[in-house]
Amino acid sequence: MESSEGRARLQNEKVRRAAAAGPGAPQRTAQRAVPTTTHLRVIRITATFQAMRKLLAHSIGVVLLCRIAFAEDWAVIRQQGRDYVTFSNVAHFYRFPEYTRVSRTVSLRSERRGIRAQAGTSELYINGVRFFTDFPILSTAPTN
Repeated sequence: MESSEGRARLQNEKVRRAAAAGPGAPQRTAQRAVPTTTHLRVIRITATFQAMRKLLAHSIGVVLLCRIAFAEDWAVIRQQGRDYVTFSNVAHFYRFPEYTRVSRTVSLRSERRGIRAQAGTSELYINGVRFFTDFPILSTAPTN
């Protein structure tokens, strides 16, 4: 007595031989391949991973929507035809506990993060790494 996997292999071999004989040869076997048990395992595992990926994608989407719903809006200021945000708004949005302004230099600090910038320049430092802005940082009022 043959196993179902053995029968499937024989059926697949017959289909391959019929295909190799050419289109004009008489057909004695069915033209569809029968999946083996190994293929069935792969299909089951793939379906499981697809379900897990969908669940993960939905979970991430829900988390992002919750963060957006509870996030505060930026206070955008229009200066010289461009949109700007104040450093106090950045400090509040990213929850920096320390906000200091000395002369033209602004610093935002927390336990692990830091931002430092100087008005009139196009560079700022985020965690010690220098970045350049497209336009100079403006100084508008003592509370900004």
